[in-house]
Amino acid sequence: MLAGYVPDTAGAYIPYIPENDPLYHQTLVHYRRALQLYIDKDGEASADAIRMRCNIALVYKTWSLAPHPRQMEYIDLAEKEYETALKLQEKVFGKRHPRSQRIQYDLREIATQKQNMEQNNVYKPPEVQDKEKDALMEEFLKARREERQREQQSAPSTRVV
Repeated sequence: MLAGYVPDTAGAYIPYIPENDPLYHQTLVHYRRALQLYIDKDGEASADAIRMRCNIALVYKTWSLAPHPRQMEYIDLAEKEYETALKLQEKVFGKRHPRSQRIQYDLREIATQKQNMEQNNVYKPPEVQDKEKDALMEEFLKARREERQREQQSAPSTRVV
């Protein structure tokens, strides 16, 4: 199960976050090691090295699906790995190769995911979101103060002397 829910002992559900799963971390370690071995043996543009880059990207993409503070960092890392894999794939096999087209599809998926995250303010770290909210509130309060001043200045004086 990549992203979803796992039952806990009380019968309720807790969110499953792949980033917290040690197996994913081990998978990433093994993929990176395999990538280095394939690069050393056959070069960076070998089919196996490209496949390992795609596997690494897939791990990061999976981590980016669950909400957590490093979500955007992981989608950026996935995108970077896919872009490198696509560049090498197209150089060796061409743009029409099925694997090239699959990597292009994965990159489009990531672009869509990033756009959705951006619209839902996931793209911005919480401290940036808080600063924007504070700035909006300040702008609102300033406009309200100016409005009250104009009302007071335009209202006839009701003071009795």
